[in-house]
Amino acid sequence: MSRAKNILLSTFILVVALTLAVYPVYAWFAVDNTPSVAEIRAGEVKVETTLEGSDLSGGIAIEDLLYVDFSEDIIYDRTGTLNTIATGIVLEVEALDGTIPIKNEIALVFPEGQDELLYVIVWEGLNLDETHVNLSDYHTFLLTLVAEGITDEATWRAAIAAHNASVLAMLADFDMTPGDTARIQIVFWGDYDQLVDPTGFLTLNYSVQLHVKTVQAEKE
Repeated sequence: MSRAKNILLSTFILVVALTLAVYPVYAWFAVDNTPSVAEIRAGEVKVETTLEGSDLSGGIAIEDLLYVDFSEDIIYDRTGTLNTIATGIVLEVEALDGTIPIKNEIALVFPEGQDELLYVIVWEGLNLDETHVNLSDYHTFLLTLVAEGITDEATWRAAIAAHNASVLAMLADFDMTPGDTARIQIVFWGDYDQLVDPTGFLTLNYSVQLHVKTVQAEKE
């Protein structure tokens, strides 16, 4: 991972400020008497969700993002640095004990004018133990999203977008029972080819809105 700062900003009441490594991570929580059914964890920030009220809305602020050349780095990884310059955050959703089965709809909303923010969502797994090591060989993983030998950039971009959508769709359709914990990793790079104006690109900061809606799973 790069030195980039990953800051989770939720749109509720400020309760606590935590620190992840040397970078600040700030969390806002809603004070609500409704019983919580799930806990959302992003980095070191924890937010509990309920079945009532509005969706949980937050965000990820990314600073010091490092950039890649899509063809040279994403497709071919000619420099061998794609993995080391990635910036990522781990997102976990836990169905709390003593609650009902739930589903979680997660959406990432990118503000206009951020076409150069390239990302891939990695499904790490369900109910992982402490021996699990999160994916870090991103190029090898990306190679699994396209047919062998395909080097067309448009095909690669479409494959990554389709994969990201499929992971979020799988999570939205997955019934989580009490005690279940699902984990995904969201990995970012700057896409130099998509910059409208590369002047001062190394000082650009980015933000992504994160929305989580928890609903009761349908009975069979």
